[in-house]
Amino acid sequence: MDEESEVWIYPLAAGETLARCDWAPLYFDRLLRSRYVATVDPAAGFYGFILWAAAYRQDPAGTLPDDDVELCRLAGLGRDLDAWAEVRAGALYGWRPTSIEGAAPGDIGRLGHPTIAEISADTFARVAEAKQDAREGGRRKALSRVRKALAVAGLRSGFIDAPGTVESIAEILKTAGDHVTPASVRRAAEIHQTEMDRITGENVLPLRP
Repeated sequence: MDEESEVWIYPLAAGETLARCDWAPLYFDRLLRSRYVATVDPAAGFYGFILWAAAYRQDPAGTLPDDDVELCRLAGLGRDLDAWAEVRAGALYGWRPTSIEGAAPGDIGRLGHPTIAEISADTFARVAEAKQDAREGGRRKALSRVRKALAVAGLRSGFIDAPGTVESIAEILKTAGDHVTPASVRRAAEIHQTEMDRITGENVLPLRP
């Protein structure tokens, strides 16, 4: 909550979604001990629970549109605004307006729930970390393939092990759209060596023994 404006700044920005994630943690003990379970009418609570699930699919993750037509649809009530009006207060227990960083002018206002926001931000961070780990794993495998292909191509170990060499050759292959083969890495190695020679002014690490 911003102390001066009293506007709650949502922890995720526009565009930060969980669109490709089909799960989010549900803390059963917190739920069972909550005022939500203790006070909300069961019928309204049912629709509220549906809205929790729907919120994870929104942009940003964990928010809801501050619009009764949209909320009615997301709650599974279609266009029955009268039915929505009967359960609205309970279904939206704990939700309040929130400010979204990066929202476009004219966008429908958003609602956020402190608990759903916490779970959404944590899940978004976990998914982002997992994606980064996958990218790093893929990068390490790609560099390993390049290193092996350089060895098969008969290039000297001193050349291959020079700092930045394998990374540079992998980038040359990527830019050229070449697959990793002994022939392609040999061509990329020659390009790399030519550039190193230009920088240093001499051939300090010959390609072959």
